[in-house]
Amino acid sequence: MKYRSDVDGLRAVAVIAVLMYHAHLGFPGGYVGVDVFFVISGFLITSILLKKLRDGTFSYLDFWERRVKRLVPALFVVTVFTALMSYLILLPSHLVDLGGSLIAQPLLLANVYFCRVVQGGYFGDPPEIRPLLHTWSLGVEEQFYVLFPLFLMICWRSLYLRTHLGRVLLGLAVASLALGVFLTPIKGVAAFFNLPTRAWELLIGSLLVFSPAAPKWLREGVSWLGALLIAYAVFYFHKETPFPGTAALVPCLGAALLIWSNEAGHLTRVGRLLSHPLMVKIGLASYSIYLWHWPFMAFGDYTGLLYSIEAKVLALLIGFWAGFLSWKYVETPFRGHTWLKTRRSVLLLFLAYVVVCGTIGFWYRANNGFRENWDLQMIQVHEPRMDYRSLIHEVNPLATEPNLREIGDLSRDEIDFLLWGDSHAMSLAPVMDELARSYRLKGLMVTRSITPPLVSWNYADGVVRCDQGWKNGWAALLERTLNSQASPVVFMHAHWPGYFSPSFEEDFTQTLALLEQLGARPYVVQSVLRCWGPLEGSPYRYEPLVRRWPILQSTTPPTRLETRSEWNQRNSRLAKLLAKHDKLIALDPASVQYSWVSLNPGGLPSYKDAAHLNDFGALRLREYFEDVFRDLSMENEGFHSHAE
Repeated sequence: MKYRSDVDGLRAVAVIAVLMYHAHLGFPGGYVGVDVFFVISGFLITSILLKKLRDGTFSYLDFWERRVKRLVPALFVVTVFTALMSYLILLPSHLVDLGGSLIAQPLLLANVYFCRVVQGGYFGDPPEIRPLLHTWSLGVEEQFYVLFPLFLMICWRSLYLRTHLGRVLLGLAVASLALGVFLTPIKGVAAFFNLPTRAWELLIGSLLVFSPAAPKWLREGVSWLGALLIAYAVFYFHKETPFPGTAALVPCLGAALLIWSNEAGHLTRVGRLLSHPLMVKIGLASYSIYLWHWPFMAFGDYTGLLYSIEAKVLALLIGFWAGFLSWKYVETPFRGHTWLKTRRSVLLLFLAYVVVCGTIGFWYRANNGFRENWDLQMIQVHEPRMDYRSLIHEVNPLATEPNLREIGDLSRDEIDFLLWGDSHAMSLAPVMDELARSYRLKGLMVTRSITPPLVSWNYADGVVRCDQGWKNGWAALLERTLNSQASPVVFMHAHWPGYFSPSFEEDFTQTLALLEQLGARPYVVQSVLRCWGPLEGSPYRYEPLVRRWPILQSTTPPTRLETRSEWNQRNSRLAKLLAKHDKLIALDPASVQYSWVSLNPGGLPSYKDAAHLNDFGALRLREYFEDVFRDLSMENEGFHSHAE
């Protein structure tokens, strides 16, 4: 196969997109750079394997010897560096988590491990708590490298399969894509991390080897189309885009069209841009750059040092140049014949990689993340509760039995109130549960993440599910639940600004009308305050980090609560709407939060992330909600006395 400078340039595009995404510098869909890498890998590996098979020189051991020399040296150095830095930086629970990834990685199971431990998918947990998270993509590729050569060897021994190999690979790609499309909406984490739902991306690259050359008259147009598809994904996708699913087709087809429309010695205009010496240089070092950039970004985000754009750019440049140095002084010498001259030396390198990483991983896990390195009193009291929310309950309105969760006094038969809303409503559940127990009231949680307490809504960016069947399901569930109760209160709570669609006012009014028709009494609970600061996404980390590393107190400003003017600006549309419904009861827990002297009293955090209260934070609002529950209890007592 002739050298393709444009392919190295495409690698540069992929790695730059990933770096800019992780630095939050205006590439919201930059994570699709990994999908571009998959297509390139499938194309190159298949080209190499088929040439060897046709020449009769293929050896599985030779193939893996080259893979180890290509992948392991730089990965070994990055992993050991990350493991040692993590010992100094990560909280005990996160260090234990890192230990698991250190064990899984040399076993080619990094993606499987992250699939099991990451909550909410790649975009769910704060990614910086896992400085080796980016190695999930290596796990996918490595598993492909284990299975794909063996599959080709089997097919090559059958004249029929060899003759129809392109069609066989096409069938596998279609099956893998169909599985990914099926699983993405229901098992998004599994669809994102695992080979069976990602294999089609590498197989698209494989299929390019079997495709006829692009007609000359078509190449320029196809090349620009490929570039536009990648650009669209990079700039218009975001972390809420259902992925991989059908969305992954956009960057993968874009990469495939760019590879197909160019060939060595006959480059399109886009191909010539990709073949610029600077792009080629970045592409050659792209593997090392990809490996090194994320630990620097993760540690910076973890400690709150990357609060400014300047700091993010600096961290990016450090990771970039560390990658170049790694490519020049680690990757290139090992990949050539300078340092690893025999198969035995390659095997010893791989065994050292397995043993060293595995030993460090077991060491971290066996010692429970070395809790003694931290303020023990704070860790013992603080870490188990740092992001704890005990009443998480996801309702499926389309299920035959929606399984609404009961809270409060479970010995009562009657339902006194409903808590209806999204994950922010779940965050308030602990204080309502405690007060309901105290005042002998019983409630139901009608909650689901990223779902507003509305019976109709229109939200166009793909974050909120709003198909008609889903909305009908919620309306039907609400009607069934309220028709079986006697005028319960319905607490409507959500991160309201997140649902300010063009039709919000109409949707809100329609919901109130339905509740009144069903005899319910709606209480609108307005948004709580959100956090601002370098560690706003994980405010619980600030106190223990500052106590261990006091220098952070001067470099990382503490997380703060938003001001009244900031809150008013975010919630102005709801405030205007509530003013029109002057008889509607509106609760404003934020009004109490302004009096909070500390966000973390006694070192205990009040927030799980930038906007969700944890259990401790919710219970700090008990005094505010107590009057509401006392009045509900007195109403019940009056009702029962009158009935008697």
